[in-house]
Amino acid sequence: MDSNNVERYGVYEASGDLIAEKFGKNITVLDLGAGLGTASIPLAKNGIYTIAADISNVMLSTAVARAKGRFDNLIFARMNI
Repeated sequence: MDSNNVERYGVYEASGDLIAEKFGKNITVLDLGAGLGTASIPLAKNGIYTIAADISNVMLSTAVARAKGRFDNLIFARMNI
């Protein structure tokens, strides 16, 4: 599998499913270095409360646009970690 195409192969979607199955939905995940929200959005889609933190305003703006306001359980925060 080409590491540049992991999103295309559904790795993050599958990870979100696995985490929800293993730990349930009543958890909070802090995604440090969230970037484009590639991991955070599938977690939120699975009902997991997710905080996506990144230092880059550009990355966070893109992640917010990708999430399209669909999730009440997803917070984006700019942090210098």
